[in-house]
Amino acid sequence: MNWVRSIYNIVFRNIPKMEKALFCSSQQNTKHLQYRIQVKKITGIVSARLNQVIYLTSEAHLSRIPKNVDNEILNILRQRQEDCVMWHGHDYKTKCADIIEDYNTGATNWFAKYGDLGVYGNVKDAYMKQKHRMIWERRHGAIGAGMKAQVN
Repeated sequence: MNWVRSIYNIVFRNIPKMEKALFCSSQQNTKHLQYRIQVKKITGIVSARLNQVIYLTSEAHLSRIPKNVDNEILNILRQRQEDCVMWHGHDYKTKCADIIEDYNTGATNWFAKYGDLGVYGNVKDAYMKQKHRMIWERRHGAIGAGMKAQVN
């Protein structure tokens, strides 16, 4: 039985030291690194002519970055919601209400920004979608809140 106790002492008492040596040192080395793409932007789409090929291709390239970031944020929110629902089972409506509300708000905002663009949506389409949404909200109120009453 002494050999069992010695193996237990070797393995289980040294785990916190091993975790600290393996994981904390690698986290400290990468703590201050920033993984950001720094790209110079050119003038906005409003001030440029919409048929300038160079402008549209550079903006199409730059618009993919925030879309990918928004996609990842939405994936994280979706994963949190699914994990919470699986963890709490039948009580998820009360215990996961905040997480579900955050996901629904994020999904609504994502759809308002990228929803009907499709796979081949470009910067011009996104700009026109935003412009039409703003006109709709000015005339009829916020999307999803119902239409304003007509004033005669």
